[in-house]
Amino acid sequence: MKLHKLYTNILFVAGILLSVGSLSSCEDYLTILPSDKIPEEHFWKERSDLEAVRAGAYQQLAAASQTERILVWGEVRADNLTLNNVSNSNINLLQTGVLQPSVGLYDWSGFYKGINYCNLVLEQGDKMTTPGSEIDPSFTRRDWRPIRAEMLALRSLYYFYLVRAYRNVPFVTKSVRSDAEATANYPSCVAGEAILGELIDSLEANIKYAAVNYGSDYQNKVHFTRNGVRALLADLYLWRGCMLKEFDKKKKTHVNLGYVNFTDVAYNSTTPGGSDDENGSAGNEGDDNQEGGDEVDNGEESTTSSPARANSADEDTSDEVTENVRNYTTKDGVAVNGAYAEALAAECFAKSEEYADLVIQSIKQEYDKDIADNLNASQEEKDQIYPLYQCYDMKAPYEDVAYNNNFGYQLSRESIFELDYDGVTAQNTTVTSYLSGYNNGWQLKTMALNSQLVNSATSVDPTVGFGKTDMRLWETCEYTASSVSKPLTKFIVRYISYPDKYNMVERETAPDLSAMREDQVDVHWPIYRLTDVMLIKAEAIARGGGEMAEGFRLVNHIFLRNNPALVEPENTDPSIEAEYRSTRFNDPYDGEVTLLSALYRERQREFIGEGKRWFDIVRQAEFTNDAKTTLSTFVSLKSTTIQRLSQMWALYLPIYSEEIKVNSNLKQNPVWDRYTKK
Repeated sequence: MKLHKLYTNILFVAGILLSVGSLSSCEDYLTILPSDKIPEEHFWKERSDLEAVRAGAYQQLAAASQTERILVWGEVRADNLTLNNVSNSNINLLQTGVLQPSVGLYDWSGFYKGINYCNLVLEQGDKMTTPGSEIDPSFTRRDWRPIRAEMLALRSLYYFYLVRAYRNVPFVTKSVRSDAEATANYPSCVAGEAILGELIDSLEANIKYAAVNYGSDYQNKVHFTRNGVRALLADLYLWRGCMLKEFDKKKKTHVNLGYVNFTDVAYNSTTPGGSDDENGSAGNEGDDNQEGGDEVDNGEESTTSSPARANSADEDTSDEVTENVRNYTTKDGVAVNGAYAEALAAECFAKSEEYADLVIQSIKQEYDKDIADNLNASQEEKDQIYPLYQCYDMKAPYEDVAYNNNFGYQLSRESIFELDYDGVTAQNTTVTSYLSGYNNGWQLKTMALNSQLVNSATSVDPTVGFGKTDMRLWETCEYTASSVSKPLTKFIVRYISYPDKYNMVERETAPDLSAMREDQVDVHWPIYRLTDVMLIKAEAIARGGGEMAEGFRLVNHIFLRNNPALVEPENTDPSIEAEYRSTRFNDPYDGEVTLLSALYRERQREFIGEGKRWFDIVRQAEFTNDAKTTLSTFVSLKSTTIQRLSQMWALYLPIYSEEIKVNSNLKQNPVWDRYTKK
């Protein structure tokens, strides 16, 4: 029997044991020793069994097939990278705005496999630690709670990538163990903003149990700690707020399907012929575990019914799609309409700012402790507002402290959560296949840096790309390369230093990039780091009407730490040229740009090659419900590409055609359905 593709390669009963095995050390937590002869009734007997599948859940996200998609889905359609290898037709079509459902890059099964790992751990952990019926006496409910919070966060991250890439996707919170289970239910797509709401609720209910410290920097960076959950919540809230904006307009095009919570209740159709009970209830209550009066939300929702689904559109994909659009109320009878969604969006932006600030302050507290214990700390370090790596009092050779710690040594103070690769049992081939490689010289891979980002490298603080004092230019690419599109150096270089603080990008004073990684596939993949959270907070301020001065301060501190040659306008040192006196030291910054445009420019410079740029563009389009204006304003693409992507659904991926062949409940993205073979 051919299985429903959603669950193809998902962890079935025999596959569970692929995660079994003794782990030799904390550093080897991703190592999986295969065994396929142990029946499940003999499994889940000790905490180590659960820990093995927990490790598998992380390993699945770090697998090449997932990091490749994180990069391609979140980066390639934007304007950071250009295609170097034109023979890769699928990437070429993606960049030019032609997305064909039959292309394997749109296969989401690897993410659902990871979700199934998480679901297995969540289910079995609860069973193994039921009070009075503990299977392993050394593994109690108290021991389980931090793992549950961690797995809910990891599962939420898996779903978050799917929502950002496809918007509306199936939402499954029960594990699949057999062919019969896989084929018994074909889930339809659920509204993205409703999924984000469910993820947020489960994390909010369990964050107090998340581990603060696993005992080592390594463990704290490659697992979800409480700070990691906070960062994820800040991001989820920001996205949900943007998706809730312009609710009524999105409802007409079935982008949001008419509901925003799983518990919303459909009460009528807006067009003749609509049935109140079509497709079942809009949502289901989550299951709560009661333990000694301590309520803990598992986030386990029923998956047997789903709200109304999006319909396919004609090839012209008109924005006016109104067939069978439903009206909803909340479970308390409040109308789910534009006013309700607007108020909920405002709450989301406030919560995003709150959680981002908690992360920043937590890292700042640790920073302050370290500075207090450092007898050699400078006054600038003591007075620092944000706990960023800085290049104070640089002496030749001028070390690029930020890059060397964040990407060279890894597991840095600024890191919040990163995917771990040891280069042997876990290899990051996405970087070496798509971005860069070094073998007696830099090698262009599938992608290269877009030349527009270096076109203004002889000026200071350009609108787009890197200025002449921005260290990130050399962190990102081989600027002296003769090619128009520069090879990317990010991740592969282990250590950077500069011979001249004030002319970092002049050819005659090029930095030392000779310290390469010995093993280029041991590059960790950053998911959240401090600068990301700082810019999430700034964006929540910009969108929610918070303290704009604080928003600019967050953005400018990131810019200034990467431009250490710049000085305050009042600096009177005659040896410093006027162009190095930057108004970005002003507090608040009084530049002529808006906070939103300033932070988007900073995000582009800061996260090149990290799979974030396209998602940033989609988030802005969701906020305005205006794909065409967003593409014309926030990203540099060819006019023909903008035309192809000028509708909201065009910003999202098509569902892989193999999925739809076996699940008739899935409806293809209406824009990309034109490429479906009939």
